[in-house]
Amino acid sequence: MIFASLPDMRSEETVGQVGLVKNVVDGFHVDILEDEVLAFSESEIRRLLGTRSQASVPVEYHLVVKEPEVWAPVYAAYGASCVIFHAAGTTATRQACAAVRRQGAKVGLAIGPDTPVDSCLEVIDQFDRLLIMTAGIPGISGRPFMKELLQKVSRVRSLVDKRRLRLPVQVDGGISPGTIGLAAAAGAEMFVAGSAIFQQPDPVAAVQLLRSRRGVVAGSSAASS
Repeated sequence: MIFASLPDMRSEETVGQVGLVKNVVDGFHVDILEDEVLAFSESEIRRLLGTRSQASVPVEYHLVVKEPEVWAPVYAAYGASCVIFHAAGTTATRQACAAVRRQGAKVGLAIGPDTPVDSCLEVIDQFDRLLIMTAGIPGISGRPFMKELLQKVSRVRSLVDKRRLRLPVQVDGGISPGTIGLAAAAGAEMFVAGSAIFQQPDPVAAVQLLRSRRGVVAGSSAASS
């Protein structure tokens, strides 16, 4: 599944981007940073993306904020299909997950580049999705892919399979036609891409290219053929 990462939520350009690719992506991904959490009103978000019932594709929010137990249910009520947050930011993980689900949304756990997988083991089964950051600071388009984090993707995939959990593994950061195959081979099933879509001459074709490259590992004979 391909999720298009939206940049500036308030710009008219973003409104155009949503309309351009909404029929070819599986969903939209929005990063909400600490200094932005109060910036977007419910009316602004629904103007751009619609309510959950109106949206033609799912919209997920990745909250990089303090007190996600406060903000996660707020964004779920805005119409999110899934709200993703970092468990390190709260001591009330179970309560946050329950509050999001009461709004009819799914809940995802984000694991940052510096977050040890072991620190998430006790809460991992409380979530519906796992997001592995494969680049640095979220919210910045064009971040380089950190290949060394593929080991973390593989570790998480192994843990999910070993526990027989139905948790899709998602990656975000530096996903491009040259890296999506590496992430897929490591065990990712869902991919967030920003500049690989919206900074291309034809965003629709860019999404189609990403889909076609999921099974191609860079440097392999398939990639060079």
